[in-house]
Amino acid sequence: PYIETFLNAADLIPGGAELTLPTVTAKFTVNAGDTIGQTISDFETEFVSTTNTSIGAANLDAYPSNNDPAGQGINKTPAYVAPSPRWSLTVAATPAPTVTAVSPNSGPAAGGTSVTITGTNLSGATAVHFGTNAAPVTTDTATSITTTAPAGTGTVDVTVTTPGGTSATSAADVFTYVAGTPGAPAGVSATAGNASATVSWIAGSNGGSPITGYTVTSSPGALTCTSPSATSCTVNGLTNGTVYTFTVRAANANGSGPASIPSNSVTPTSNTAAFTSASSATVAAGKNLRFNITTSGTPAPTVTAVGLPSWLTFFAPSKHGPGKLKGTGPTSGTGIYTFTLHANNGTGPDTVQTFHAYVLRITSPATATLHKSVAGSFQVTSTGVSPVAALTATGLPAGLTFTDNHDGTGTISGTPSATDKVKTYSVKVRAVSAGVTVKQRLKLQILA
Repeated sequence: PYIETFLNAADLIPGGAELTLPTVTAKFTVNAGDTIGQTISDFETEFVSTTNTSIGAANLDAYPSNNDPAGQGINKTPAYVAPSPRWSLTVAATPAPTVTAVSPNSGPAAGGTSVTITGTNLSGATAVHFGTNAAPVTTDTATSITTTAPAGTGTVDVTVTTPGGTSATSAADVFTYVAGTPGAPAGVSATAGNASATVSWIAGSNGGSPITGYTVTSSPGALTCTSPSATSCTVNGLTNGTVYTFTVRAANANGSGPASIPSNSVTPTSNTAAFTSASSATVAAGKNLRFNITTSGTPAPTVTAVGLPSWLTFFAPSKHGPGKLKGTGPTSGTGIYTFTLHANNGTGPDTVQTFHAYVLRITSPATATLHKSVAGSFQVTSTGVSPVAALTATGLPAGLTFTDNHDGTGTISGTPSATDKVKTYSVKVRAVSAGVTVKQRLKLQILA
């Protein structure tokens, strides 16, 4: 708080009346926790010495002690009416910030938009939020803040927090995230085969809308293969002896995104060792992974694995069958494990395949608490697998909804109905990626 006015009267005046004091030579500091209760003589002593006076509420009346022979205290009711001069302090709170405009008021779901926030009492900002997501304070004045929008979805309120509080939401502070096309896939790798090449990649951002498919294109020749969700496919019809590179594009409901950086160069041949199996596999946490590694080439290639995670074991191909990856998906960790497979049949250097083992797991707590008639939310999260897990939640009480954020997270939000029972609801949370499903029983407690 701070002292807003300091007033006096030249003549006898009724209790409570205030007039402006022409000259003030003393200073007063109002501290958090100060209380009314100081005597008039104490007040006069501190007034003269310009030190702190214990005040902390509005309209504190005080009278110099030589005009108060009765020793009336400043808390007396009715107020003591003293001869002049009569002094009055008014203590006011630091004003809360307000947001009057956000420019621009929309941007891509991936974030990164430079935004100017206009309003009042914005200086000293300690936080800026787009909905529930924090954003940095780049520059800050009393009427303007510049920041960078974080990633998000839908329409959110932009709020500013200062020592005076957090700005109230209004139609003037909204920012809308616009879904776009997917980002370019990364880590594109090609492995030559007989008149073919197997291409693998890592999914990029989905642009705020689920990815509906991938297209791989060769150079030269513009031969293609497509994949609806898996992050690998095989381009056929290539010419043996020709050097090729490959690019990958992802698509969603808004269209195709940019092409990836070209892959490594490969030369198809009828004899080259090549991988014919996919370059990724997904398993649920705590479940067994059994994946066959298949190859082509004459003579039959030998296969080795380099950099396996501790939970996986590789069994090399033999006359009895293909190579195999076996293991149990761990119940902790990032969920993404990358290593390489090497195939060689003596016709050239190793054919190397970068392999991604994904462990799908719901990582958010299995318990949550909300209150009747009080708006609230709970974030559901999963491991960062590829493709991004699709999330659902069923069995929610009235007033609550679930939103899949299409980035491996989802949000339970709303206001539990006042008529809901005070109890624990069993909510079924499900995550699905590459045909693998994991489930969680979320215990959602609704309290009064």
